[in-house]
Amino acid sequence: MSSKGGKREGAGRPAGATNKRSQAIADKLEELNCDPIEGMAMIMNDTSLDHSLRLAAMKELAQYVAPKRKAVDIDATVDGSVNIQVVKFADLDESDNSTE
Repeated sequence: MSSKGGKREGAGRPAGATNKRSQAIADKLEELNCDPIEGMAMIMNDTSLDHSLRLAAMKELAQYVAPKRKAVDIDATVDGSVNIQVVKFADLDESDNSTE
């Protein structure tokens, strides 16, 4: 065993490289001529299917074109007062669309 521990130049798998299991799955899907993205897109576009199934396919596909939002911590000092107005859009009707 090496007497040196910690991070070493060139040690480990390169960033972005697939591990053996991920590569085996990708190879098997290719062997079966199966494209999961294309399959989800077909489900999403099939109007004869249940809406919940189509929505699930859309949610899965969305992560490939738009990154998921992450929580952000804010460390700030607020001087003065803060006013928060909660609006329930379900309670509004068409006549409440005026601007101030």
